[in-house]
Amino acid sequence: MELHTKRILTEQAYLVSSRPLSMAELLTVCRVDCFMSEASKKLLDRWWKDNFQEIPKSGVHVGFVDMALHMVCQGLGYMVGFFSEKELDQLGEISDCAGFHCHGGKGV
Repeated sequence: MELHTKRILTEQAYLVSSRPLSMAELLTVCRVDCFMSEASKKLLDRWWKDNFQEIPKSGVHVGFVDMALHMVCQGLGYMVGFFSEKELDQLGEISDCAGFHCHGGKGV
């Protein structure tokens, strides 16, 4: 299964999903959360509040990015994370997925 990514902040934050998701779909699909720093959480919370009135549909919380990516690859939701360009190139290897697509842009 392919992973799809969409850059959502200028700070290298990406939405990762097993299929392309519209902004509206984020309200209906479960989010797979994993450990991240408080600063990262604040950035992502601010982005969410700037784009949505509702709270995200919570799914599951796992400890590690690779576990979250594996769950996303299985179609169990989407995740949001901070990735360098090198890490984006390796997402498929990390999650044992066949690949991913990166799309989106500034503020998307």
